[in-house]
Amino acid sequence: MAWLGDSRAVIGREDRKGGKLRAVQLTRDHNCDDMVEAARIRRHGGKVQQYYYSGRFVGPKRIWLKEPMQRTPGLMVSRSIGDEVAHSVGCIADPEMLESDLCHRDKVIIMASDGVWDGISNQKAVDIAWACSTAAEASRAVVDAALEGLRHHGLADNVTAAVIFLPGPATPKPTLSPGKSLQSL
Repeated sequence: MAWLGDSRAVIGREDRKGGKLRAVQLTRDHNCDDMVEAARIRRHGGKVQQYYYSGRFVGPKRIWLKEPMQRTPGLMVSRSIGDEVAHSVGCIADPEMLESDLCHRDKVIIMASDGVWDGISNQKAVDIAWACSTAAEASRAVVDAALEGLRHHGLADNVTAAVIFLPGPATPKPTLSPGKSLQSL
């Protein structure tokens, strides 16, 4: 698997007792909170800080040009494709790569944009996906839950998810009791 930016991949792995799926994050978010990523930006002449608004710093750390009063790029990811301004100060398009063998306990993979992970936790995404019958249904349910989570916190973002159910020995999926919704998982 190769990735860059702040999209994330998570796997749902069955615990050793054969019960609940546990979320295991497969990727590392490339953003300015990561000390290695921030150091590279600074070495290339960029500035890493939060947005300064109305006399105070707000929001997540971002990449900025060093010129005074410069409002661009203000990019939150430390790796991206095609941002020439941010690339001039150390934002790179080099992906990280992971090679890992799957095991019989690995049941579901969720790959999603940062908006999903800002709206719901890794574990909640796995729980929601695993309660669904198809990958398409699971993708929609994860997106819907993330949108609800974002709205609850007064946030908005792009939200995209792809779910893959892995083949293997049948594992009983949870069933929803009457009156229980996927979002209540």
